[in-house]
Amino acid sequence: MGNNQSIIDVIFAHLSEPFGKSFFETAASILATAIVLFFTLVLIPIQQFVNRYSPSLLRYFRRDWLTISLMVVLLVSFFYHLILWFSRPIYLYAYISALLLALSFVLIVVMIFRVIKMMNPSEYLFPKIQEDCNKILKEVKPEELQNPIDKLSQLEDQMKQVFIAGEKVDPNERKWSVSDVVVKQLIEKMLPLKSIMMNLITTADYELFTKAIGTFKEISISYFVARKEFKSSQDSFLIYLCETLNDLVKTAEGSGNVYYTRSLFTAIREISLSTLSVDVIGSQSGYNYLATPLARIMKERAVFGVVKRDMDRAYDPTLNYGHIGCALAYNGFGHSAVEIAEGLKEIATYCHVFKDTVTLVPVRNSLATIFYNLLRYPKLYTNYDHLYRQMIEIYEPCLTSRPMQEPH
Repeated sequence: MGNNQSIIDVIFAHLSEPFGKSFFETAASILATAIVLFFTLVLIPIQQFVNRYSPSLLRYFRRDWLTISLMVVLLVSFFYHLILWFSRPIYLYAYISALLLALSFVLIVVMIFRVIKMMNPSEYLFPKIQEDCNKILKEVKPEELQNPIDKLSQLEDQMKQVFIAGEKVDPNERKWSVSDVVVKQLIEKMLPLKSIMMNLITTADYELFTKAIGTFKEISISYFVARKEFKSSQDSFLIYLCETLNDLVKTAEGSGNVYYTRSLFTAIREISLSTLSVDVIGSQSGYNYLATPLARIMKERAVFGVVKRDMDRAYDPTLNYGHIGCALAYNGFGHSAVEIAEGLKEIATYCHVFKDTVTLVPVRNSLATIFYNLLRYPKLYTNYDHLYRQMIEIYEPCLTSRPMQEPH
């Protein structure tokens, strides 16, 4: 016991001995250089990244906990050495100083790898945006309107949609529409993705573009899953989706790379199909007012591609447009499926005029599948037989070799 106590006394005596100030002066200088290097490693790449894509992305870097922690450790180490420079140091302080100095250099190396990861949007930024959007979507829940003005506005909206769809709805329906506040927050988080995708199309970075559109698609699908039981067909997020995807498609068409538009059309199709499970007003009458606006983007681009005699750009939207029509017919949305069939007929009309036999293939296949699904999976609602008469009128011209009436 006595030997152990004597060893402890020797250690404490050694740690309490005075130590030269020159070491701390050198250490403080090294740490000052390390702090400058740290800020150079962090700020310059982040500034270039933000300037390239969107200033709103700065908030994601500003709240990165690891970067903040590393910066705090470096600053604490620097001020620790600075204080010891003006005090009477001992060996204990020197050992702590050496430990902090070594730790600071390790942290700088860690920060180098962290910055490399932060500059890759698919590894750092996209998951952060999706995580923020998922947190917002957790707030999508029924709300009890307290303001009489809001109640009156909802009632008027219900009356309009009931008149159009021909369905009844409870005037006190709490699951009517998603809160505008939630939609506004979600759109605000997704806006940087549009800026990034526009930039990636311009710089021809297709690999990163596919990951960006994949994140955009997953967030959009998550939204429709979250609003599955809300009845209103009027959706401000859907309007944002249509505008954003339409802008992206038009930009991608000018890139000269068909793979950009192909990825976009696939994303539009999958987002449209995710709306089929939403119990929106009109669903019981054969309508899906969420899928058709998104599908309309592809119909417009298909017609544009046929007119421009660009078969690659006409074929892809036509194929995906037809897939949506087939899914609508299969799931009992007969009227919306026939609306898609009408659009396919219009595309076929332009194909006959401009001698585009390639795009006619998915048109005919889709029309046949839509007609088959309507017959194979019938759903009874008011005036249901009108669908079959319409489909015969649409499909019959495609069975003959004579061209359809030319568009005006």
